[in-house]
Amino acid sequence: MTKSRKSKIVALVALLALAALPSFAGTTDTLIITGKVTAFYDIAITPEAVASDLDLTSDQSAGLKIATVTEKSNNKLGFKVVLNSSNAVGDSLANFDSVSTTDVLDYTLTYGGETVTFDASGNATFTLGRTAKTDIDGNDVDLLIFYDGTAVILDSAVDYTDTLLFTISAP
Repeated sequence: MTKSRKSKIVALVALLALAALPSFAGTTDTLIITGKVTAFYDIAITPEAVASDLDLTSDQSAGLKIATVTEKSNNKLGFKVVLNSSNAVGDSLANFDSVSTTDVLDYTLTYGGETVTFDASGNATFTLGRTAKTDIDGNDVDLLIFYDGTAVILDSAVDYTDTLLFTISAP
């Protein structure tokens, strides 16, 4: 190997070694910062006072507001809401019943104007209009109940109940 070729190789190795070292002489440099926001889902129920003291002998076939449900999500793809009735499990009919009697009073609900239809598991799923994130205050949705207590005689003077469970999640 010639002397000039050795010099070129040494110079090239030195240049590559210098290029691998961090730069200390620059007057500007760049830092890229990154943050992450995870998807959140929140649901809150604000019951009307009447919701825990319904007159089951009255006619509410015109509808009675029993709660406002506030849905919140930052998922740009939207979200879904599942409503579960503990009494609709198995027969898909929501009703008031009592542990001390066989009397029942069927009822229906609307959620944001949409009729609630339960499946055999007692679930109703809402996705309509929920294809984007909500604003910071969320979506307020009215929950109305419909029943006619004048058409049925409930034999026992006891408390009749149903438990409604709301769940919000990814679509």
